[in-house]
Amino acid sequence: MITVRGTNVYQTAVENILAEVPGVSMHYELVLTRQDDNDNMTVRFEPDKTLADKRWLWEQAGKEAAERIHKALHVRLDVVPVEPGSLPRYELKTKRIFDQRPKEFRRALDR
Repeated sequence: MITVRGTNVYQTAVENILAEVPGVSMHYELVLTRQDDNDNMTVRFEPDKTLADKRWLWEQAGKEAAERIHKALHVRLDVVPVEPGSLPRYELKTKRIFDQRPKEFRRALDR
């Protein structure tokens, strides 16, 4: 669990929402940053194979995912499509959360 702008965000909740959005594959990562005294989370996802050659639909899938996340979790996250095959693949446990906040702003549970 990560707290973003006072809201608890669970990786599994984001994953379940992404699974329901047409055109979004299960290759995604959550990137935490800090800007202007606020924690921000960006969801970076690879489009589904059906959209791989239809770049104009990537943004549409991202907007729909962002709307669904806001509606379900009551927090606005940036949702950004990335090039298919650009996110790392893991053989064992998948690492999906990348914390790029300065160390002093990470909570004890996040360390």
